[in-house]
Amino acid sequence: MYKTKSELYELVSDLMSEDEFHREINRRCDELEGLLNEEAIAYLLVDEMGRNVVRSASISDLSNGDSVSLQALVDDVSEPRKFKRKNRGEGQVVNITIHDDTGSCRFTLWNKDVEAVIEGKIKIGSKIRIVNGYVKISDYGTEINVGKWGMFFIEE
Repeated sequence: MYKTKSELYELVSDLMSEDEFHREINRRCDELEGLLNEEAIAYLLVDEMGRNVVRSASISDLSNGDSVSLQALVDDVSEPRKFKRKNRGEGQVVNITIHDDTGSCRFTLWNKDVEAVIEGKIKIGSKIRIVNGYVKISDYGTEINVGKWGMFFIEE
């Protein structure tokens, strides 16, 4: 169900003023250079504050092509690998095995997101939250990527 910025603000109005909410949206719009619109950023902000009322997905329910948000624990982290990108230099990738109460799957990070592993922010036992990740079923099983439109957070 689509919500306006005003409706999203109501979900966090006890945590921040409306001015703070709009300033944070504008800051992120500038930071993301127009990649996401204000409504999408407002949605992500509300989600970060734990006030997203949309049901979080379970790993056992994931299907190819889904766009999902979920929380999971890290079971295993592979070594980051470098690869050649056609006409764009070198890229990097890391595969992470995650689980929730219903099952496990692969969570793949690409390029700049791999830094979270290199810097030791994501390790075995870390709790992560994926927002707007996309699901792909491949030869390796179920895999979630954040791609251009998703985000992930490491929770304490």
